[in-house]
Amino acid sequence: SSPEYKGLRFIATEDTFFGLEDDKTPTKDFRLLERFALAVFYYSTNGAGWTDNFRWVTSANHCNWFQVYCNAEDRVIKLDGTNNNATGSLPTQVGHLVKLETLWMGNNELGGELVSEIGQLTALSQLALWSNKIRSTIPTELGNLSALETLSLSTNEIFGSIVTEIGRLTSLVTVQLNTNSIDGPIPSEIGRLSLLQDWSVNLNILSSTLPSEMQRLTDLDDLRIWQNQISGAIPSELALMTSLTSMGFSSNLFSGPIPSELGNLSNLDTLSLFGNTLSSTIPTSLGNLVNLQYLVLGSNAVSSTIPSELGKLTNLVQFKMFGNLLTGTLPRELGNLQRCAYFGVSDNFLSGSIPESLQRLESLTEAYFYKNNFTSGLETLFCGVGLESFYADCNGSPADLVCSCCTHCCENSINDCQAKPPTPLPPSMPPVSGPTLEPSRSRISIMAEFLLPDTGSPTFGTNEYKALEWLAIDDPRMLPAEDTAQLRERFALMLIYFSTNGDSSWFSKINWKTGSDHCQWEYVECSLGSVEFLDMTSNGLRGTLPAQISYLSNLEVLFFADNAMRGTVPTTIGLLTSLRSFQLWTNEFFGPIPSEIGLLTGLTNIAIFENTFEGAIPDEMRNLSNLGFLSLQQNLFQSTLPSWFGQMTLLDGLGLGDNLLTGTIPPELSRLTLLSTLQLWDNQLVGRIPIELASLTGLTSLGLSSNSLSGTIASEFGNLVNAGELQFWQNQLTGSIPNSLAALTSLTSLGLSSNLLSGALASEFGGLTNLIDLSVFNCQLSGTISSEFSRLTRLETFGFFNNLFTGTIPSELGLLTNVVFFGVSGNPGITGTVPDTLQNLSFVNSAYFHGTSLTGGLEDLFCRFGMADFWADCAIDEITCGCCTHCCIDGSSCIPV
Repeated sequence: SSPEYKGLRFIATEDTFFGLEDDKTPTKDFRLLERFALAVFYYSTNGAGWTDNFRWVTSANHCNWFQVYCNAEDRVIKLDGTNNNATGSLPTQVGHLVKLETLWMGNNELGGELVSEIGQLTALSQLALWSNKIRSTIPTELGNLSALETLSLSTNEIFGSIVTEIGRLTSLVTVQLNTNSIDGPIPSEIGRLSLLQDWSVNLNILSSTLPSEMQRLTDLDDLRIWQNQISGAIPSELALMTSLTSMGFSSNLFSGPIPSELGNLSNLDTLSLFGNTLSSTIPTSLGNLVNLQYLVLGSNAVSSTIPSELGKLTNLVQFKMFGNLLTGTLPRELGNLQRCAYFGVSDNFLSGSIPESLQRLESLTEAYFYKNNFTSGLETLFCGVGLESFYADCNGSPADLVCSCCTHCCENSINDCQAKPPTPLPPSMPPVSGPTLEPSRSRISIMAEFLLPDTGSPTFGTNEYKALEWLAIDDPRMLPAEDTAQLRERFALMLIYFSTNGDSSWFSKINWKTGSDHCQWEYVECSLGSVEFLDMTSNGLRGTLPAQISYLSNLEVLFFADNAMRGTVPTTIGLLTSLRSFQLWTNEFFGPIPSEIGLLTGLTNIAIFENTFEGAIPDEMRNLSNLGFLSLQQNLFQSTLPSWFGQMTLLDGLGLGDNLLTGTIPPELSRLTLLSTLQLWDNQLVGRIPIELASLTGLTSLGLSSNSLSGTIASEFGNLVNAGELQFWQNQLTGSIPNSLAALTSLTSLGLSSNLLSGALASEFGGLTNLIDLSVFNCQLSGTISSEFSRLTRLETFGFFNNLFTGTIPSELGLLTNVVFFGVSGNPGITGTVPDTLQNLSFVNSAYFHGTSLTGGLEDLFCRFGMADFWADCAIDEITCGCCTHCCIDGSSCIPV
């Protein structure tokens, strides 16, 4: 059953490409060997599960198999399986494709080793295996690939060192080894790669110093080594690499001064030295880098003033100097950075007044001045720009600064800001010192004893195992194997990462799976070193919520909304007793809400709408007396509507629409005197609308549509003076529409359609001048259409069809110039002609006049508008209409024109 056996079986017994007969020996043809190698490749990488495997392992010429390319001699020269859902591993038989020039298998799920037989592919120029799960060292045999121009192994699980044999690959132009676990030094042999343009080894654990031989790489354009453990000084000789456009050295252990010679790199557009221990001064020569767009020197120990020469960097987009020891004043020349979008000088010792020249930074979206000694200059700065983030020391008694337009005010330190700022990219942290570490497998077992006490050591390959393995073996911080709150939190976060497919599904994951403090990982915010805020909203998460979420014991805010998560909510959620806000909306969660949620008495906000939760709303939720907002809409909850909701007296919003709730609406809801929104639409509720709800005078939105409610609409609902939306449509309501509703002058939407309502619609409703939607169709309303409705000049929906209205259409309705939908069809008592004034309804897209007793012509009425729907009784002589989309006979037998 091995891939090799399956490949042989295919060639020997199934394949007719060579026309072999049972009594003949197969020809020793290179095509046979390559065909066998491709067949083994297919079975070894689960070809049956590929997204596209057209013609593979068929008797067609293998040069016509999907994404297999051959030369004129039918030799395989290119194999492209990028993003094709390949799993398994690369087989050793790939070495038989000796003429192969291109092997692209990026963005799949390949595991296993990087087989040494790849070294036999001496014609190979492109090797791209990025974004897989290959767990291997780099084989020394790669040094045989003298024609190789591109080596892309990024985002795998490569470990070990960069082999010195890489220096033999003198044709290399691009090397991408980033996002692996490669350690050791950058080999000095790299200096032999004179054609190299891209060297990306960021997000590894490389160490030692930069080899001086790097200065020979004069064609290098992109040098990315950030997030490693490289130490020592930045060599001044790097200034000889004059082709450099990007130098990314952030989050390492570099020390010493910033070489002034870097000012000679005139093509540089990115200089990122963030998160090291660089000291001394900012060289004035950096002002020569006139093409620079990103200058990132934050989180170092630079102690000089900011040189005025930096004002020459007029192409700069980001100016990041935060977290240093900078002194002096801000040079007024920085006002020349008019393309700058991010200006950060926080957490320094800068002083004096902030220069007025910064007002010229018209492209600015983020500015950070907090934790300095500024005395003035922010009173009205940037007020005309409308910054997304603007932080300064404008809090306290007295405040250090007055800042009229700041978005966040701080006092002395970032921990005292009124709202927390975005977490900047952190420096790479050195390993935590501690006792001699146990062997790695022992560390996994030890950690499992207290991190997974109920199950012990997890099964290899599970998410629990991956999280433990990362903590025990791969985490650069190498925390001691002791039961600490820090380790528990780090484990919980990594388990969330693996449980939600962080490697391949997340849209962004800055600093995750790195050695930085987990409080500096993207989406994570801490207080006093403990995780307090976790917001993963809209980040592509796919998977489940692990039970160990409870290890984040101080969590106050948990947002996993707008993703593709599934499964049930673990009962351990009840252990997060500090939780204040819980949002899982728009996912694929199912099952019941665990009753343990009732233990979270500090909750003020629950939003889990748009999932497939089911069962009853747990009675234990009655304990959540601090809730201000609860949205369970668009799920499958099946129970009666609990009366104990009336005990949640702090509720401002209650959303239970689009479920399977039954029974009556409990009058106890009238106790929710702070309620502004009540949504019970699209359920199976019966009975009357409790008159007690009319006492909720703070309601701005009341949605009861799509139920089976009966009885009349009480006149007392005219007391809902703040209501902007009343939706009672598609029920079984009877009686007349109370005139008292005409007093609700804040209404923008009144939906009463599809009921059994009767009587006239009073002319007083013409006073609802904020109304945008007036829908009373599919009822039994009678009387005439009042000309007073012409006062509803904001109206977009005029839905009066399928009633018993009589009389003519008032010509005054031509004043409703914002109407998009105009429907009076299905009212046989409407007579006369359509008034010419309706041609003023220039925005109308749908108009319905069929099923009435209207006569006359419609040729010149709406023809110039090109409506999507224009229906009238034009199939007989009552109406002539040259541009109707549908013509009917007395409202029936309608045909498209």
